[in-house]
Amino acid sequence: MGKIYTKLALTSMVNNRAFYVPYIISSGIMAALFFIITSLAFDPFIKTIHGGDTLIDLLSMGIPVIALISLAFIFYISSFIMKRRKKELGLYSVLGMEKKHIIAIISRETGIVAVSSVILGLILGLIFHKISQLFLLKLIHNEADFGFSFPLEALEITVVLFAAIFAAVMIFSAFEILLRSTLGYLKSGSAGEQKPKANWFIGILGIVILAVAYLIASLVTDTVKAFTSFLPAVLLVIVGTYLVFVAGSIMILHILKNNKNYYYKTHNMISVSGMLYRMKRNGMGLATICILSTMVLVMISSVTTVLLLNAENMDKQFPHDFGIEVTPEDSTPEKVLIMDPEVIHDQIRSTASRIGCEEESFNYYYAMNLISVINNGDLTFWHDSGDSEDFYNTYIIDAEDYNRISGENVTIAKGQIGVFSEDIPQIFGDRLSIAGAKEYETVSLPSIPNIMHGESMVYSRGDIYLVLADKNELLEVNNLLKDTWENTIGLTGGPRFLDLRSLSIEFDVSGSGRDFFVEYGNDHLYALAEQELSYMNTNWRQHDNGSVEYLYSKAMFQNYFYSLYGGIFFLGVILSVACITIAVLVMYFKQILEGYEDAGRFSIMKKVGLTNEDIKKTIYSQIVIVFILPLLTAGIHTAFAYKMVKRMLILFGITNSEKYFLILLISVLVFSIFYGIVFFITGRNYFKIVKDADKAHA
Repeated sequence: MGKIYTKLALTSMVNNRAFYVPYIISSGIMAALFFIITSLAFDPFIKTIHGGDTLIDLLSMGIPVIALISLAFIFYISSFIMKRRKKELGLYSVLGMEKKHIIAIISRETGIVAVSSVILGLILGLIFHKISQLFLLKLIHNEADFGFSFPLEALEITVVLFAAIFAAVMIFSAFEILLRSTLGYLKSGSAGEQKPKANWFIGILGIVILAVAYLIASLVTDTVKAFTSFLPAVLLVIVGTYLVFVAGSIMILHILKNNKNYYYKTHNMISVSGMLYRMKRNGMGLATICILSTMVLVMISSVTTVLLLNAENMDKQFPHDFGIEVTPEDSTPEKVLIMDPEVIHDQIRSTASRIGCEEESFNYYYAMNLISVINNGDLTFWHDSGDSEDFYNTYIIDAEDYNRISGENVTIAKGQIGVFSEDIPQIFGDRLSIAGAKEYETVSLPSIPNIMHGESMVYSRGDIYLVLADKNELLEVNNLLKDTWENTIGLTGGPRFLDLRSLSIEFDVSGSGRDFFVEYGNDHLYALAEQELSYMNTNWRQHDNGSVEYLYSKAMFQNYFYSLYGGIFFLGVILSVACITIAVLVMYFKQILEGYEDAGRFSIMKKVGLTNEDIKKTIYSQIVIVFILPLLTAGIHTAFAYKMVKRMLILFGITNSEKYFLILLISVLVFSIFYGIVFFITGRNYFKIVKDADKAHA
């Protein structure tokens, strides 16, 4: 009996190859994506590179996401195929088969699909695993690894996961057969769709839900709130989209039907009536395509922006090659302000000359750094207590230092404060107070001071630079902020405050040994970190005044930036490929199913006088509606998401909204072209099915 069931299963799959071949290929692609991301997360080479921990953490986050997407996708397609085979299952029952026999056939079909998909996925995964690794290493500016290690652990996890998914599909299908009458399948296969009623309440509810989601996205004014509101807005958009496409589309079709001037035209009448009778199922498919398209547009545009603006963000964080923080043994602001930077300058020249370099652009300044908020013109500390308002990375220096490091010639009088923010210039009014105590008249500064932001990256709404009249004023503000911090945040814990405890120095290097200093991608930098920097720190600590110096470089932190942004981009590409795979298959199955449903109808209509020209117009108008609706709605969703995503990108240090907008437009254009090509290809299958059926009935 087992051989008979297997033969029947294979015969059924061959007869339904238009469904099973795409099912196996797409499931194989999902298995390959899961295998690739899992193998990279466990890759021994990636673990050893600088920034590898950050990269592995990002890749590990993608593993459960791809697993959940694969689970939902395989269940969706399996359910779709089972519904398509209602008549076939009914025929099995008529031929005398019991439910256990039908379950045996379906189980073997699922097993064949599972084995074929996993084998295909592993083959594709092994082929593209190395390519993906090299691509990822290129993204993070790391040397290529041309060795090969077999990802056995990833292979085992992939096999176990997809075996579990297909086993769950098999059990679900068996329960569905047990709980339903197999003769009922035969009847449902020939039964037409009932005419759906226009559910005005559900349709209007969907529009209201979408309006609320759009309102949330539009009213977001601060970065933190954008991040916390994103998931609720996404869930509302998903729910609203399904309601609008299912119930709202039926509402619109009823309105079109009641419009006599529009409806009583041959091709309009046929397409509106046909869509009206199957819009409940049709709407679900269109909504799924729309949501997946929106996800692809948002992901691709945002991760591409993060990747392309990485260098710009690095230059903003580290405008010079090196920075030094010089701290006296007894670190008081008064001692810091009288330190002689030329002592350090001499040490830099001496060390640079030993390895064939020359120091350039030496500069120094005395600065405070805090995380602040501005409320009603008062700048004070941001409390890390779940507040949703924007917070700012704030630097405070005096006019002498500002003019030295910026090359400007600005005069700040007593009672005035210079203000500059490239990201949020509108944040300042005519007056600004600090900690509710000292109030100043604001003066706009002409340019940004090139301050090294140091080794820690602050994901704030933007950077603020404040310039005081002189060092006496700087010292007064320092003491005010220090007292405020100690009496508030210092008692409960919160964001740090760097007062005037160090002299900050910055410089560049040039010459034949420059690459030894700053080039990322080999071990020279880390040899420098272990040898030269160790030498510098050890010897520079021997000053008579007991001062201590900490030296850091731009290149030392490039691995973190490249790993973070490159990993985000790679993960976004993998998830986008997964969403595109699902969208393409949903589109394909939708066209195939509608082709089979419409084939017989058009043949009958042709016999009662409908011309080939009328049929073409009807099919064209129907396909245009089905093509435009998901893409247009996805474009609207993306447009409303723009402001929220733009705010969220600030958390990654991306503040250039103009470039993000340009990248978003290019992403929409490229995706629209791809979407059109896919729809054209799947549409040809629809026309072929209708044409072949017409010949068969001729």
